[in-house]
Formats: sequence, C-alpha cells, structure tokens
Amino acid sequence: MKFPRILAAGILFVSCGPVVHVSPSDRVPVSVFVEVTDAFGYPIQGVEVHLLRCWQEWSGETYRPRPSYSVFLTDSYGQVGFGPFDLAEAGLGFLEDPLGNAALGADPYEDEAVLDLRIGAPSLGWVDVRVDLEYGFPSKRIAVEFDLP
Repeated sequence: MKFPRILAAGILFVSCGPVVHVSPSDRVPVSVFVEVTDAFGYPIQGVEVHLLRCWQEWSGETYRPRPSYSVFLTDSYGQVGFGPFDLAEAGLGFLEDPLGNAALGADPYEDEAVLDLRIGAPSLGWVDVRVDLEYGFPSKRIAVEFDLP
C-alpha cells in the first residue's frame, strides 16, 4: 500500500513546483535627456524635439505618441528632458511601475525599448536619433551639435 502514497506525493510535488513571480519592483524607470548646442558648445533654444515612435520588446509593437506629447522645444539651456512620467503619459507603450512611471522590466522579454527622435528646426535641418534603452542602462543623455549658418 506504499505505492499510492508515493504516487500521490509525486503528483503533489509536480503540481506545487516552484513559481517565479516578477514583481513591479523589478522594473527600472526610463528617461531620456536631450541637449542641443552649436559647434562652440553654446546652447540653442527653441529647437524642436519630436517623439516619433517607440518599439517595445515586451509586445513586439511600435507605438506612436499622443499628439499632445509629440513635440517639445529646448529651453534656454538647449535642453529638454523626458522623465519616466513624461514617457508614460506620452503613450509610447512602456510598462509602468506602481507609481505610473515608464519602466523596463528585468525579464529578458521586457528589458529593451527603442525610441526614435527627430531633432532640429527649419533653419537648422533635422537629425533622426535612435535611442536604445536597456534594463541595465535605462537613462540616456543625447547631445546634438548643429553648425549655425
């Protein structure tokens, strides 16, 4: 009569195997900081920074931003920053942490995103920039230099 007990124990072991839970705390917030200068390092104010699209590894989809979040202008320091909350609000398909910030997960299938930007102005020309975001490097700083006419 020991056979049924061993069989039952084996079934119990298989059905209660280890379960791995990835909690939202395993996500890191993402951000992108853009700085635009002339050839001498002086900041250029009023340069347009367009959020074009973002590919998300977790879904395999490419997302376009909401219209109200598609264009930003550099400030008097030639800078514009997209923090985790800004990227989440833009609707670019990022996973979100418990606070609603755009984030990348530790899971190998949710730890990458590619953000495409277009930076410039009619008088300066345009530069397309591809920003690779990874779980290990979730924040990127982009420096763009224009030769002024």
